[in-house]
Amino acid sequence: MTMTNTVEDVNKELKPLSLDNILSGFSSYLTTRVSKGTKELYMINIIRWVRWVLQNVNNVNNVNKTGIVDSLNEKSAQDYINVLTKGKSSSTASVSGHAILRFLRWRGIDAKLEMPPISFSEPKYKTMDEVNRVLSNCDTPLEKTLITLLFDSGVRINELLNLKLSDIDWKSTTITVTRKG
Repeated sequence: MTMTNTVEDVNKELKPLSLDNILSGFSSYLTTRVSKGTKELYMINIIRWVRWVLQNVNNVNNVNKTGIVDSLNEKSAQDYINVLTKGKSSSTASVSGHAILRFLRWRGIDAKLEMPPISFSEPKYKTMDEVNRVLSNCDTPLEKTLITLLFDSGVRINELLNLKLSDIDWKSTTITVTRKG
């Protein structure tokens, strides 16, 4: 076996190897457990972590067929989160950390990662004048109804779009909304 000298060479060697199988297996695992958007977000974060590990291996020549997979561990995860915490928002680092944590636990590694807390800011509410301006630009009663429901109830757009007639109780004038999470 020839030794490689660059990250690109290592990537070429790894393409047919177990890393692809592991990433594919994790992607399949997520398919039945999280939403499509969450799955995409988690996979993007896992791939970024893998790239970071590849670029930060002390000696690229020492990465062999199982080396990169073995390097996807609690230590490299924490190191990566620490780097993200210094250069990104706490939310970005935390989302990456949760994706990596799920990946490690899926692999049977009972990891505990220190992640920065996520801070939430107060939402910015629209004034009644702003709401009335939006309503004055509605062309149909349906548009006015949807906009009024959005502002009066605080329902999310996706939740509103997913409502079914069976979610509306006309007698009690209530709407049952299924929230994410």
